[in-house]
Amino acid sequence: MELHKHSEITSKDDEFFKVFATTEKCQIALMRLLPDQKSGEYGSDHPQADQVMIVMEGRGRAKVEDRNVELEEGDVLVIRAGEKHQVVADGATSLRTMNVYAPVAYPDER
Repeated sequence: MELHKHSEITSKDDEFFKVFATTEKCQIALMRLLPDQKSGEYGSDHPQADQVMIVMEGRGRAKVEDRNVELEEGDVLVIRAGEKHQVVADGATSLRTMNVYAPVAYPDER
């Protein structure tokens, strides 16, 4: 068992992307995008892992396999393994997300 308190999680979310928990079967990371910042190039950098993105704060939009969706606090976006995607913060504040990957997407980041 691992418990990650809110204060610990929020202290790690000032970086662009930070893995904060990894087990044998899944991984949890935080992403923070500044206004107008993109998550990266449109594509897939985790072709073997599903991603569940929980919007913790802010607004944005995602392009997933040529579909565009608006994101706001409380939304949950499921990106299947291998789906091409990109997320952009389009609000006046940062877009902060918690991301769960199953299986582990970034084995070198534990």
